Amino acid sequence: KDSSIGTINYTVDESGNVTTKKLNNLSGTTLKTESITYNKINQPATLTDWKGKVSKFLFNENGMISRVYSGIDSGSIIANYSYDTGNRLTEVRNQTNTGQMLSSFLYTFDQI
Repeated sequence: KDSSIGTINYTVDESGNVTTKKLNNLSGTTLKTESITYNKINQPATLTDWKGKVSKFLFNENGMISRVYSGIDSGSIIANYSYDTGNRLTEVRNQTNTGQMLSSFLYTFDQI
């Protein structure tokens, strides 16, 4: 609780995952709400932010995040994540839903 703003209330599911976060003003009125859904193995599946923008999260067979759809609409941005055989991040590519590349980041690791 912040006496100058109000409170943030969290709701959790039976697995202990935060499913909603509500920002309330001092009089208790909810100002903003975010919600998160989870998949069968408790990884985040969707996030709906306080503006109503939905992001969707996909994971690879090793449980690593592989793709994030930010805003499931005509203006969405897709982030693709690539990993090496040791599950170390090697690349992040951000593109529009029409395939236009916005940015790309490559990661390398020193040999031990």
